[in-house]
Amino acid sequence: LHTLYQAMNLAYADRDFYYGDPAFPPAEPIRGLLSKDYARLRAAQLAAERNDPGVGPGDPYPFQGETNPFTELLQQRQRDAAQPARKGSRFDPRTADAEERRPGFYRGTTTVVAADREGWLVSMTPSGGWLPAVIAGKTGIGLSQRMQSFVLDASQNPYNVLEPGKRPRATLTPSLALKDGKPWLAFAVQGGDAQD
Repeated sequence: LHTLYQAMNLAYADRDFYYGDPAFPPAEPIRGLLSKDYARLRAAQLAAERNDPGVGPGDPYPFQGETNPFTELLQQRQRDAAQPARKGSRFDPRTADAEERRPGFYRGTTTVVAADREGWLVSMTPSGGWLPAVIAGKTGIGLSQRMQSFVLDASQNPYNVLEPGKRPRATLTPSLALKDGKPWLAFAVQGGDAQD
């Protein structure tokens, strides 16, 4: 379990830094992230004896024959991670307010998967319904909390900075599997990072 957790930690660190809408620059280092050699490098970084709270993104660019345009940013993140955490900077359920302690049933993502006897399949993962909802001024238009996956500070993820028309990085995974070119299985799950 510890090894699995550490592997997920490394993968999420890469995701949280490099993933964004591929239709917008800068181009994500997809070949490097999917490289077997990069995976071996990251696996060698697993902390076998203890949790590594300072785990951060790696550098997949050399594994696609390129130079990382954000090397200085990665180095700054490593320096920041080496600093001790500020007291009180972690979630503490003993001091959290009632909204933070509310059971997960009342907030977050849901999933609906259904099929009928005629072979129709549907997989939906509606998300972004947790409160407080944000209304755009006096327009009555509700803004999806899916925007919470965007960042406003490029130092957090230069590929996923909010801008018009851009799709945010998301964990939503409603899916359909095909068999012989026809819908065969619908599946999904709610639960943030558990979806991945």
